[in-house]
Amino acid sequence: MTSANRLNIMKSIIQIGGVIIFMGIIISFTISCSQRSSIDTSLTQINNALKLAETNGQELINVIEHYKNEPLKLKAAIFLINNMGEKGFYKFELIDKNEKKVDFEPFTVDYSHIKKFIEDYEIRIRGLLFYVNKGFRLDIKTISSATIIENIDYAFEAWKLPWSKNLNFNEFCELVLPYRIENEPLQLWRKKCYEDNITWVKEKMKSSSDLLNLCTIINDSLKKAYSYRHKEMSFFPGALNFTQVSKFHGGRCADLNMVAAYIMRAVGVPIASEFTPYWANSNYGGHSWLSLFYHNKFIPFNSAYDNPIEDSLPFKGAHLAKAYRRKFDKQNNRGADSIYNERLLSSDLEDFEVVDITSEYLNTSNVSIDITNTPAKLNYAFLGVLNGKAWKIIQSAEIQNGKANFKAMATDVLYAPLYSTNKTIIPVSDCFLLNADGTKQFFVPYSDHKIEMTFDTKRINWIAQGATCHIVYWNGLNWIDAGSSLKYDSNKKNISFRNLPANSIYRIVNDSSINANESNYGRPFLYNKKKKKNIDY
Repeated sequence: MTSANRLNIMKSIIQIGGVIIFMGIIISFTISCSQRSSIDTSLTQINNALKLAETNGQELINVIEHYKNEPLKLKAAIFLINNMGEKGFYKFELIDKNEKKVDFEPFTVDYSHIKKFIEDYEIRIRGLLFYVNKGFRLDIKTISSATIIENIDYAFEAWKLPWSKNLNFNEFCELVLPYRIENEPLQLWRKKCYEDNITWVKEKMKSSSDLLNLCTIINDSLKKAYSYRHKEMSFFPGALNFTQVSKFHGGRCADLNMVAAYIMRAVGVPIASEFTPYWANSNYGGHSWLSLFYHNKFIPFNSAYDNPIEDSLPFKGAHLAKAYRRKFDKQNNRGADSIYNERLLSSDLEDFEVVDITSEYLNTSNVSIDITNTPAKLNYAFLGVLNGKAWKIIQSAEIQNGKANFKAMATDVLYAPLYSTNKTIIPVSDCFLLNADGTKQFFVPYSDHKIEMTFDTKRINWIAQGATCHIVYWNGLNWIDAGSSLKYDSNKKNISFRNLPANSIYRIVNDSSINANESNYGRPFLYNKKKKKNIDY
């Protein structure tokens, strides 16, 4: 190599967060000029990622050099590195009241043992145990070259399989290649999941290459080992890793999604992660699920529970206002119609790019709302659904000329227009039912028109026999008590309340659960003019 060439290489150093990484050290002086040129081009393509990586930039450069002779794998590496962006996970640590770390792994034993450990420990120290957030760990600043390389190599092995070999490169990169599914801890999983499952999967599939059949076979196998364990995990605020879910034999929907997606992607099944921030007719927050890419269409399923069936959203009668799909590839969708505005939604939205897929699954309509009763200089308005005690934001839109236009909102859903100031969510207009034909039925209570409402006790499952309850109605800003309490009798067919203002929405509230958690609140009742009957929603 000539002195001039050496000088040129020394001039091509990359400065990352104050750390100088000399290309002359990273790139062997024995490689050809064409190989050097390819690496230099690739490093230019990931220049922004290298800046974000800071001191971890060396690991990313090692990946680029590793694939200098494999153009397609190099392209896949660049895709992963350039799209790591803000992806990562929150790390949590168990401590006691003295902020001393507690050396205990709760997800290797059953729930009764967890409870006993916590109770015994709290008695000994006369205090409490806490999980503390130790901060967000960005993948790009922590991921190793070994993790990226193993992920790419085994993903390419999976791509060769009969049922996945027809995926194009973009489909492969988005649905098979990614090393994470949601915001679970960063981990090395691809090789293990491939080696643990490829033999029995091939045996089950035999001569078949049908992805729907394969996805169903794997999901059926998971049903035997895993289940939802929300209550048991209520004490833990973070996402589990693969080993923890495996030993605990369950977790929340996101935890089961991780296990199912890892195994499926490891053997070449193209999988996407989808979610709704909040159910529209439930008090239990939101939900996430997986979808199979099959014949150019996504088919939803619940990991370890419900197998993929076309057009199966909503699941078992649950109503969705919006559905979103996480994308590993960066999306340019954080504008007026994005759900990212002001970060007021679920933390699920913070780390992954998402696309609105509501219209893929549900009947939708665009909604225009007059926005006048808001502070000056307010840029965005929101639509919310009633989930728990209050309205929860589900979509946003820019306010233009006194109007907010919300795109692709699911019909047969009860909405409330909202705005936010100082992170406080405030109703801005009357709530309404969006009908299947796109028309809106507004609910504005008539204080001078009193009615009696009768409710079927079979539809009231949140109040215990003999408990006292009362009814409230929505006046546009708050829930208003509409009368005295009465004793609930589930043995009767109906329960009735008199002197209610007409044309509102109503909730029957257990007196003892006014300050309880959100899942204990009843659902609203309303009169549906289209169906000409009272319905619970």
